[in-house]
Amino acid sequence: MEHTTFSKEVFATFRSLDRPGPVQLLNLIKLRQSADYPDGRNVSGREAYETYSRISAPVLARLGGRIAWRGAFDLTMIGPSEEAWDICFVAEYPSVEAFIALMRDATYQEAMTHRQAGVADSRLVSFAPMPFGVEFGERHLDDKREPLPAPSKMSGSGLDD
Repeated sequence: MEHTTFSKEVFATFRSLDRPGPVQLLNLIKLRQSADYPDGRNVSGREAYETYSRISAPVLARLGGRIAWRGAFDLTMIGPSEEAWDICFVAEYPSVEAFIALMRDATYQEAMTHRQAGVADSRLVSFAPMPFGVEFGERHLDDKREPLPAPSKMSGSGLDD
């Protein structure tokens, strides 16, 4: 199943998020080999997506958004092995309202025609930023819990050899 846009219900749920601060959106993009424009123009999916990117970048900047992280896909280590992504990044917006303003912007809506033509499949996952830490879990973020003891050197484990 291809996922290239969110439903009205999902967008309404996103709009109802009532929290302060930035919103981070993980974007995973699989491009079409050939773009699928209604007028039949002959360009690659990558070219269509680059047009989207070029047109939408000034809108993103004007609304205070930025690309907080970008990476090149290597391998799906857990999950469907057939999922591979051509473009991977986290876009950060100053607020839910800023993302909503992006979606409603006329220039951005023009850019979306190129995104839709170029994208075969995608994932868009919303996150509330949290502080960085030293553990995989969130236990260290709770001030009421005692910190873990400092790690000891593990001799003979092969980790430090």
